[in-house]
Amino acid sequence: RLLSGTGENPLITMQLAVTSPATLSYGVPAVITLTATQPNGSVPTGTVTFNYTINGVAQTPVTQSLTVSGSTATASLTIDSLLAARTYVINATYNGDANNSVTNAAPFTFTVPGLPLTVVANSVSYTYGGAVPQLTGTVTGILPADQAGITVTFTSDATSNSPVGNYPIRAVLTGGNA
Repeated sequence: RLLSGTGENPLITMQLAVTSPATLSYGVPAVITLTATQPNGSVPTGTVTFNYTINGVAQTPVTQSLTVSGSTATASLTIDSLLAARTYVINATYNGDANNSVTNAAPFTFTVPGLPLTVVANSVSYTYGGAVPQLTGTVTGILPADQAGITVTFTSDATSNSPVGNYPIRAVLTGGNA
């Protein structure tokens, strides 16, 4: 994944890219690398500040020193553990040096896929005219951090007076994290 953008200083070109891992997934660290070049002058030196959000929530800014190799300077942001079903927006600002002005890279956005969710309803039976038993089941794949914000309710169209037969049981997930 490579998203590039020319910064505000037309002489410095900056690109942001996820350099690790090859596939974005829950729980793994990610390295986002900024590459800066100055084709018409001195190689950028100094620092880069990474500001980023996860689903719109600002995270603590991280400032890293540039590492110079030939005519290219790089700095990396490491996110220790990616969260599933989240969108990350990375903004990077080159803080300038004696020869190069402050420059903002174009924002870099990526989304980590969600985890598979498995729902299994428990079968029930009852006598015609009798009370419909409580419907239950299991749900797996909800992240521990999301569990408190999700309620699972099992429902069916069957009533105590429904004709004899089979009726589907549905799981309904509600809440801010559903």
